[in-house]
Amino acid sequence: MEGASPADAGLAREAVAGLARALERVASEGRTAERQAAILEAALAALREPLEQRSTLTVSVEPGGLRFDGDPVYREPAGGPGFCSRLHGDGVRSLTFRRGLLLPELTALAQAAVPEAPESGEDSVTELWKADLGSIQYTAAPRQRLQEHPGAEGLAQEIERIAAQARKAVQHIDADASLIDRTQPPPLWSEEQRRKSDPQGWGDVARRAALTIARIVEHDLAGWDLEPLEETFLRLVDEMARRAEVPALVAALEGAARMGGAHAPSFRAFVARQLADRSRLQRAMELVAAPVKAAAQLIPAWTALLPDDAGPALVEALPGARAESLPALAGAAVRRLGSCRDELAAAMRTLPVPAALAVLSALPAAAARPRAELAAVALENPDRAVRKQAVPLVAADPQLALEQLGPLLADSALRAAAAEALSSCAQQAEAAAALLVGRLAPGKLPDEDLAVLYRALGRLGSSAGRAFLSERLVRPARGFLKRRRSEQEQLLAVEALAEDGSLSALRILDDAADPRRGHPAEVRSACVAAVERLRTRRQPRDGQGR
Repeated sequence: MEGASPADAGLAREAVAGLARALERVASEGRTAERQAAILEAALAALREPLEQRSTLTVSVEPGGLRFDGDPVYREPAGGPGFCSRLHGDGVRSLTFRRGLLLPELTALAQAAVPEAPESGEDSVTELWKADLGSIQYTAAPRQRLQEHPGAEGLAQEIERIAAQARKAVQHIDADASLIDRTQPPPLWSEEQRRKSDPQGWGDVARRAALTIARIVEHDLAGWDLEPLEETFLRLVDEMARRAEVPALVAALEGAARMGGAHAPSFRAFVARQLADRSRLQRAMELVAAPVKAAAQLIPAWTALLPDDAGPALVEALPGARAESLPALAGAAVRRLGSCRDELAAAMRTLPVPAALAVLSALPAAAARPRAELAAVALENPDRAVRKQAVPLVAADPQLALEQLGPLLADSALRAAAAEALSSCAQQAEAAAALLVGRLAPGKLPDEDLAVLYRALGRLGSSAGRAFLSERLVRPARGFLKRRRSEQEQLLAVEALAEDGSLSALRILDDAADPRRGHPAEVRSACVAAVERLRTRRQPRDGQGR
């Protein structure tokens, strides 16, 4: 391996040997698709690192083994012909693996290489040609297969005769080149022009075909052929997905999404119904793992086309989705709550943590009532991180917030989050304040919880809350051991009244700042600072009132 370190070369040889052993196991054990995938996954993982370093790995196929960089890396076990013998006997001389190799391509190679003849009865070269693998290339010796058929020798001679005539014709054209009018452009593209303008692979051709169909529909040129064009577009999408042509697939889907014209809605509706098929959606989930930049755009482009009733299929796909596809998938499900509200509510109790967090992150886009109801269901999820993220969302519906968040004030893990959420329930301020006061009155809480509860009570700006804070501020300390605790709660009450910001709160603080009230110096200083802050904050408001 030119330019590679000995360690990198050894890694590549070991990866190729591991693939050979996996193919051998597929030939002997892989009777089902699930078993084949399980065997080949480890070999694919080992191949990806050397492919990232070099981009291609080429293996020579010999009658009884494989050779890599001139060194033998695999020999078939004794006892019968293996996959190397089948490949070499059918004419395959080398296999080249390219960066971006996917499991379905390795599976197709394994099925073509098994020593037992495939169901189609074709040789391995034909099977590989039909599979048209984008990341696996091969070289073959076609004449070797040709010689096995009766009359092959005469056919080969005829082919050679035609080739000789073609060479003679080319020489004749070259001899008469002086007769060509050089002032006119050549009738054919040069090789450089062809490389620049002509598609170089199946994916590019398919992308251009799909976008051409979209333009035909957009310009209302489909006529009676709209239905065949829809079917053709869908077949192209399916084939792109099968071949893992992710950039072409994304381009086709985005083209359909932005298509205009009178027939665009019906065209999109047809495509959307097919994309909502569970097997197609599952294939899209698999393609997210493709090592190309466009993979990150696939799920947003796919789900943008799905119909409004595709919610259940999206919810069903959430538990097994990869982490990188979860935000787009969850967002698409939330946008279709009308069709999957019950399914999503049931799933929130048991969804894996990444999927549940993705749904909660997407819920702010939903209406207030369903947002709060789904978040309330998420409070039953056993994971603490899920429950904690659900708490603020429950406050979207004040009545539901009082029912669900009040009991959480007794939960040390969720108390602070519940208090913060209740502080936003301005429509139910008195009831929310009563819950907070009820938790503050008895017992001793940790300092950080006390601060959060006092601040939440102040933000509500309720009469009950101000009365409680005023009582805590003006009561004198009782007993030496309680003095420090009392001063701490007085300072928290000052900050809470400053959060309240009302004229009543300002009067309470102003009165407490009077030295005649006998409060500790630290409490008086805090009251003076809070009064100044509130007066500064209220001056523009009072000026507008005048």
